Amino acid sequence: MAPGTIFTMANERYRYLENMGNSNHMIIREDAIRHARFHNQDTFNNTWYGNLDPAVQAMVQPVADHFDTGSVALEGLTWSDNSAVNIPTNLHEFPAVDEDITQVDPSGTPRAFSLSMADVIRIFADRGSRTISVPRTAFWMLRTPAAPGNGWLISMGGWFTGDLADTWGGSAGGTRPALIVRQ
Repeated sequence: MAPGTIFTMANERYRYLENMGNSNHMIIREDAIRHARFHNQDTFNNTWYGNLDPAVQAMVQPVADHFDTGSVALEGLTWSDNSAVNIPTNLHEFPAVDEDITQVDPSGTPRAFSLSMADVIRIFADRGSRTISVPRTAFWMLRTPAAPGNGWLISMGGWFTGDLADTWGGSAGGTRPALIVRQ
């Protein structure tokens, strides 16, 4: 399956993200779960995962129980296009953020998770590929904190946004759970 392919499995729409090797594949829910906030998105992800079809849950691989995310404020980053928040060119200056790459962790737990800023940079080639297909009217949160009290998210237009308070939520977007499945 090619990256970016949208498919349905057990009545849920997903986007295929990447072949991780060893028969492991990263996928993400094609739409955001609305009303989640940065500080409670794990609760929404866990509830969503708990309601998945048992056949899907049986394919899910373990990931870390806790991610060492680091944090980076919007003002700390330099952007590839100078006028828009597209791809940071100096993420390496924030090693914890730069190294927060999701992978299978045999000592972890099979579960849903939010992508990190580093995951998004690595997986999505451009901002257009970061948007939700239809409708393009939802933001989605990352697990990476920004400035104190803020969290990173992907805007409706595919831009990185790091200046919204972590309690911000509503019907315009939320969490977009990802899974690593073995097939």
